[in-house]
Amino acid sequence: MTDRPLALAVIAGTRPEACKLAPLTPWLRSDAHWIWTGQQPHWPAELPLPWLPLAPLPHPLTRRRLEALLAEQIEQRLRTLAPAAVLVQGDTASAYAGALVAGRLGLPLIHLEAGLRSASLRSPFPEEGYRRRISRLTQLHLTPSVLATQALQTEGVAAHTIEQVGSTAIDGLLGRRSPNGERRPIDLLVEVHRRENAGAALGRLAQALQQLETQGWRLRIALPPNARWRAHWQAAWPDFDPGHPRWLPPLPRRAWLHTVQRARLLLSDSGGAAEEAPYLGTPLLVFRRHNERPEAGASGHAVTLSTTAGAAQLRTTIIEQ
Repeated sequence: MTDRPLALAVIAGTRPEACKLAPLTPWLRSDAHWIWTGQQPHWPAELPLPWLPLAPLPHPLTRRRLEALLAEQIEQRLRTLAPAAVLVQGDTASAYAGALVAGRLGLPLIHLEAGLRSASLRSPFPEEGYRRRISRLTQLHLTPSVLATQALQTEGVAAHTIEQVGSTAIDGLLGRRSPNGERRPIDLLVEVHRRENAGAALGRLAQALQQLETQGWRLRIALPPNARWRAHWQAAWPDFDPGHPRWLPPLPRRAWLHTVQRARLLLSDSGGAAEEAPYLGTPLLVFRRHNERPEAGASGHAVTLSTTAGAAQLRTTIIEQ
């Protein structure tokens, strides 16, 4: 690591953040400190950025305790590095803590993927609240779309502080689009991991998926690395066996993108999927009550699947796609 002052401190702590920051490395690698908070303990080894890790976090943590520990460690690191500005991405606890510390230290804040809004503070929670609070602390808002830019302008953000730069998630996919007519041996690929979909919503979805499987649908269901979510699937699926081919273990990003391209349909509650699936040519079923990325639906590449619908209605909606 060089001793000379660097212009930017880039803060991240989850795999989605790392994926969306990776396309910036050709321009920032030698001009930034890349701070890894460890919010997700698994190091993104497939994204070999020059991370400077903070001290390991104890797990599990309450949300408030996580925010406090992240802010404490980030502040210590930023005081040592003395960057000219701070860049955060998205809507994670790491991004929020980084924004708080930047404001506390009087450092200009750049927010990548700014302006996403779901219109409900409770869905997704706490991410929607993080987004809104980060925006109040930001000096340069980098938005991915026209709708995101308009959302900030509606909130009174000065136009000269907004730059519409597009999606770095899509930048990271350039050249990966599937050829037309490529064989897709998976009928339905499923990834569900949001806390608001645990419990009854997941139970109804699991019933619909089991009915589809009995009708001959070839399913693949991605198991999140989070042990709590594995337990949710186990409770919702009576004969749960992670060794069965329907269950996919956590995959490296390249392998996951390849799997998405092999699916005829993707059912997901992931925000990133709403950007990536349309580009990869895979129709998307959005399993969300509120969605901060409506562009995919407006363009005809995605359909919203009700999280309050019964199993029969869910099955019918999936079959119709």
